Amino acid sequence: MVPFCKEISDTIFQCLLFEATDANALLVAVEYFVVKKASIRFR
Repeated sequence: MVPFCKEISDTIFQCLLFEATDANALLVAVEYFVVKKASIRFR
């Protein structure tokens, strides 16, 4: 899998996981990484 990640806010990163790098590669998954400090606010 090939990840393409970007920061979408100060506390959240989004990664799109593709099966390959070619233009027709299928999107396999989307992952979000949240800074622990931010996740505590949503409890």
